[in-house]
Amino acid sequence: MAERVTVRERIDPAITASLFANYRSSADAVMELVDNAIDSRIKGSLLEILLQVHTSHFVIETRGGEGMGPAELSCANASQERV
Repeated sequence: MAERVTVRERIDPAITASLFANYRSSADAVMELVDNAIDSRIKGSLLEILLQVHTSHFVIETRGGEGMGPAELSCANASQERV
């Protein structure tokens, strides 16, 4: 069985603002993130998506998806620094 890895990451407020600026509503932006999680599912595996909405933030947790590994996170962090 694969080792379980948990990655917790905060999104820069500027990126959050940019994400929400590209959608008609915050609900559309969240639905896009959920859709991305669905697109990354592992074939033949059960996909679970847990969405928690709080007054100041939200959490999307997936199980059974490919997710982002260390290499993808490094690329994402590098692109955030250029924004």
